Amino acid sequence: MAVNDTTIEIISTSALRQDSGDLHFDYKGGYEEFGNRVYNLITRDVYKIKPTREIDSPMIIGAYLSDSTTLVVIEKADSLIQHDKGLPIQNYEIENAGSVSIDTIYLVKNKIVFKLSKYPGRGITVSYLAQYTDSANWLTNTGDIETVCFYEHIVADSIQGVATTANELVASTMKIYPNPFHNQINIALNTVAKYFVQLDDITGRKLDEIEFTGNQYKLSAEGLAKGLYFLRVFDNERNQVGTIKIMCQ
Repeated sequence: MAVNDTTIEIISTSALRQDSGDLHFDYKGGYEEFGNRVYNLITRDVYKIKPTREIDSPMIIGAYLSDSTTLVVIEKADSLIQHDKGLPIQNYEIENAGSVSIDTIYLVKNKIVFKLSKYPGRGITVSYLAQYTDSANWLTNTGDIETVCFYEHIVADSIQGVATTANELVASTMKIYPNPFHNQINIALNTVAKYFVQLDDITGRKLDEIEFTGNQYKLSAEGLAKGLYFLRVFDNERNQVGTIKIMCQ
């Protein structure tokens, strides 16, 4: 109902601290935090006080295939943050997709991007199940409010290509050339800073990671077999700058 009626607010409670009996919440980190979330909504919607941070719970507003093996989920948020970057993003499921599996999941602003093992076909749905509080691998918005669970959200059947897909994000933040490449591939970024370059094989398995400081890096093809790879660049806070499919020839 909240998807179709913007006057309805859903308050996420999936990461609030439960008591030892798992029947109620603790006060600290539980009922107190829930009360703060309600209070922030009332001050904005009733008393018209402009909030200084995001106070709405992030919830799904759309899902589509950006290419044959990339599923994008859009959340109502300015940006999504992985609570613990040392843990994998989990508890997402794809239904009606046969033997298709999720190889990797990463974030691009307010989008959750899934790299799939193969084309899932038409009529698929995607679900997000709740995390346990102690798991610490939930996603939040910039206001530290965790994403709302959803069940069997329909994925748009037609493959879309929009300016917010991961590959097109690369064009405005960094340049990758030449592609395809033989001996080395160049990475040029807009800003001098500390970065991490991650190389994955076509299934999403991590092969290598390099740390460098600057705004240019030359990635050697030494030891790489001919074929397709995913090149991902992260900033010092482990936010993804961009990703692109590259070919070694």
